[in-house]
Amino acid sequence: MFRVLRKIVLSSLMLLVAAGSAWAAYPERPITLIVPFGAGGGTDIPARLLSGMMEKKLGKSIVVQNISRRPRPSRTAIPSAICPSAPCACSRTS
Repeated sequence: MFRVLRKIVLSSLMLLVAAGSAWAAYPERPITLIVPFGAGGGTDIPARLLSGMMEKKLGKSIVVQNISRRPRPSRTAIPSAICPSAPCACSRTS
């Protein structure tokens, strides 16, 4: 019984040590806040105010990125801005 308990405790400690070293300061890179409309509009101003408050709270820089496509943002504009190298889900043939 003691051997089993000792193995569980040692395994738990090893797991905590391994997990503790894997944790990094989140976030490691600047945060990008994507606004799906043009700069200076009704959604851009609150986003910039929010980013200022978030910077103070998190202590990390936040970049506001406006995506404007005329006449309005399409469904694929935002996903392509988030991850431009990823293929569109609708273009997969499998």
